[in-house]
Amino acid sequence: MSETVADAKVDLIEPAVARQLNAVSKIALRMVAATAGVIAVAWIWRLGMAWIGPSFAWILVQVPLGACTATLAWQVAARHERLWVAPVCRLVELTEKARAGETPIEALSEIAGPVAPLARQIQGILRELRREEQTVHRLNTEMSQKVRNRTENLEGKLAVWQTHAYRDGLTGLYNRRLLDEQLPKLIDECRANGTALCALAMDLDNFKHLNDKLGHGAGDKALRDVGQLIRSSLRKKDFAFRLGGDEFLILLPDATLPVAQALAGRLAALVDQLAATFRVEKRLGMSAGVTCFDDLKELRPSDLLAKADAAMYQVKSGRKAER
Repeated sequence: MSETVADAKVDLIEPAVARQLNAVSKIALRMVAATAGVIAVAWIWRLGMAWIGPSFAWILVQVPLGACTATLAWQVAARHERLWVAPVCRLVELTEKARAGETPIEALSEIAGPVAPLARQIQGILRELRREEQTVHRLNTEMSQKVRNRTENLEGKLAVWQTHAYRDGLTGLYNRRLLDEQLPKLIDECRANGTALCALAMDLDNFKHLNDKLGHGAGDKALRDVGQLIRSSLRKKDFAFRLGGDEFLILLPDATLPVAQALAGRLAALVDQLAATFRVEKRLGMSAGVTCFDDLKELRPSDLLAKADAAMYQVKSGRKAER
């Protein structure tokens, strides 16, 4: 065991010693080269002085000095290009590509030399930025989902509120508010299409007597049942309203007078059948007045409602006279 550890230590020490020896040998070679250069220049100077005089000797010295200086400058420039300029340019290129997601951040590990520590720092910064971007994206996604859920929830509540705003809570029919908004539009639509518009005004007979004898609970049940009968008898394009109390109105666009009269008779018969379920002396009934308008040029909503009410009261008076 100790020998293995010792071998491992030797394996660790030998590369370090080798690197130190390599550095020392490079320094020694540079010193030898510099000394040889100085000796060579001195020898050339001495020969020049002995053979051709001081002036020409100085020229002979300048030539090798210039050559050495140029060579040294070229080596310094080449080393600078290799160790600094090229790695920095490559670092900038890889950083831009990694930031744009065109290359993995790990590609910065290929940068070597003195610029390598800077490349590692940039690599760490990019990783941190990438993590922060992912966190921001996740938070934005969660926020968008929450906003979408809340929007859908609010839209659902708004739809419910609108339903309550335009629906009669007891019968499920439309209320007077929607009638005031929809009737002018419906008249304009029928006028533009050249179609007729029929109105069916209805009122429950002996409804007060049923309330007095059986209570308001029975009256509410009768109104709910009548509302269900009306809804089940309409076409998709028809509109049914509870105007208040036991009064109802049905608008029938693009309908003829026989169609409207048939609907009135059917609803009256259904209410008569419904009345049999309530044990009172004066049975529940329905008076329905029908009016149709083929020429809508001068028709106003108030005129339509007034004529429909008049037709209904005429029927109600006739039913009372029959009794």
